[in-house]
Amino acid sequence: MAFGQLCHLLTSIDAFSVDEKWADLLTDSLRHSKAAHQIRIATEQESA
Repeated sequence: MAFGQLCHLLTSIDAFSVDEKWADLLTDSLRHSKAAHQIRIATEQESA
């Protein structure tokens, strides 16, 4: 459960796209699907 919550948090703050050491450390072993990321971005853009 904690793994899923961490993945959700990192996706929510878009940490997978951040080019910083802290983001690399947190996302190193996690892989979020590109399709899910694109859906989230599209949803945010529609809401704006």
